Amino acid sequence: MPDSLAVRPKETVAELIRRHRRPLPAPATDIENVRARAVALCSAEVAHRSRDFQRVERALGLAFDRWLEPDCEQLGQFPHEAHAAAALLWLSHLQTHESAKRTPWSGIPFRSWRTDERAAWLAKRRALWSGFLSQIERYHAARELPGASHQHLILEERSAGPRLEGWARTPRPLPILRDGRTAAASG
Repeated sequence: MPDSLAVRPKETVAELIRRHRRPLPAPATDIENVRARAVALCSAEVAHRSRDFQRVERALGLAFDRWLEPDCEQLGQFPHEAHAAAALLWLSHLQTHESAKRTPWSGIPFRSWRTDERAAWLAKRRALWSGFLSQIERYHAARELPGASHQHLILEERSAGPRLEGWARTPRPLPILRDGRTAAASG
């Protein structure tokens, strides 16, 4: 019987990590507030992804340089973990946007904003809230898939965060390519 930690022929680093990952057992929460429940669930998923990746990294004897490859923990992640991380990103943008309404340094209360400014603020808030809720729905759908513990996600695009008109986002290169080489080595 071959050793389960031995590298199989033509197996990439991502596939090797993916094979050894374990999903977090389905958490049970009794939190009523949607945001608070989402933060609790999604934070637990992202923290588990990090811990489980480190466990696999130690077990396989791999060493990733977190400075050169800051997103290495996304290798071999489950679809529900990707949606949980994206939901936290959307929530972060939503809360930052909502804080613009209450900032003490603006000096102008929200009720005193011009009508077009309030309408633009509300439209952006609706877009952010919609993105957050859609990622939460995707998280739950991916979590409930039959055999979800064996399904993995390879991200084609690194950022699943908000894409609003006028926001410039630059794509970041993958730290480890699908064939197992680092981005610096492919060069």
